Amino acid sequence: MNTKKLLTTLAILASLISSSQARFFLGLEGGYVYSGVDESREDSKSCVDWVCTITKPGYHIKNAYSSNGYLINLNLGNEYHFDNQNKFGIRWIGLIGYGNANIENKKGTLNLKNYSGYLVDLAIGADILFDILRFDKKNTFGFFVGVEADVRVLNSKKNYLNSNGKYYFPVFNSFSLRLVPRFGLSLFLNDHYRIELIGKIPAYSKCDGSGQSEEEYRMTTSYDAMLSYKYIF
Repeated sequence: MNTKKLLTTLAILASLISSSQARFFLGLEGGYVYSGVDESREDSKSCVDWVCTITKPGYHIKNAYSSNGYLINLNLGNEYHFDNQNKFGIRWIGLIGYGNANIENKKGTLNLKNYSGYLVDLAIGADILFDILRFDKKNTFGFFVGVEADVRVLNSKKNYLNSNGKYYFPVFNSFSLRLVPRFGLSLFLNDHYRIELIGKIPAYSKCDGSGQSEEEYRMTTSYDAMLSYKYIF
């Protein structure tokens, strides 16, 4: 029954999209990005004749580092409206971005290590548009809700040479696959320009990362606050 309902919903959505007018858009968004990063390390062991002893215990530190910075995304996609007044619609969107970040040690240790870092973001998503307040035929105000799936990388700009002496790697490296709800306010002007305030808070994140020693870094807490401009063709 659930499969039939899902297929019916997808069929209705496909028919609505096919009967609506697709409008391509190209835009730019930028803003503040915060991330909390956990640090962990597994037990170090020494084994002799199948007998192992822990030489250095492992640990896990919640929010050992925080990252504050900015991110600029180039985005493109299509939007579709289903009514004569263009009050309700959907859009798909693809994004690619780059930014800078300050990675700050929050562990309270004497030997603090802060890093200058960079962010890379690659995402695809979809929004439901509600342009519900109409000033006239070409100008509206409303809101949107949606979701995006993204890959986000947070690396230090400082590198180290590996034990083989051949390759350089970031001292601090964190890689995340995320499912991120999106929401915001949208001002549509002169039938071509969208100016939006956007918030993003991940609902699910699968993280991996590494450091100069045996530490692992995982982004756990994160949010984005962005200002966006889109031109609708």
